[in-house]
Amino acid sequence: MKSAKRRRRYYSPYHSYPNAADSRYFAGKLLDGITSAATGMGVITILFFLMTM
Repeated sequence: MKSAKRRRRYYSPYHSYPNAADSRYFAGKLLDGITSAATGMGVITILFFLMTM
């Protein structure tokens, strides 16, 4: 007995096109920027105090 061929369509309401960004993409980019700025300020502060000692 042959089985019927079926086509399945996968639908995700969150990704309307391939390789779509997550809903938290921009929040993650913002967090990365804030973390980088804080790290940079910390490094500059440490170097400043080491140079003035």
